[in-house]
Amino acid sequence: MPRILENAIVRLLKERPFYGWLLAGLRKSAGSSGFPLGVTFREGIPTLLPSAKGFRP
Repeated sequence: MPRILENAIVRLLKERPFYGWLLAGLRKSAGSSGFPLGVTFREGIPTLLPSAKGFRP
């Protein structure tokens, strides 16, 4: 998972616990689309799909 996304989750956990908890609880899997981030359901489980090439520091 890209470091920038990890930092965003930590900030959300501190500032807005509900959204941080929601993101931290999602299963993570590498994404391959041109979009920086996506959420989908795989086998009924919400999955976060970060794309490393989509994030720019």
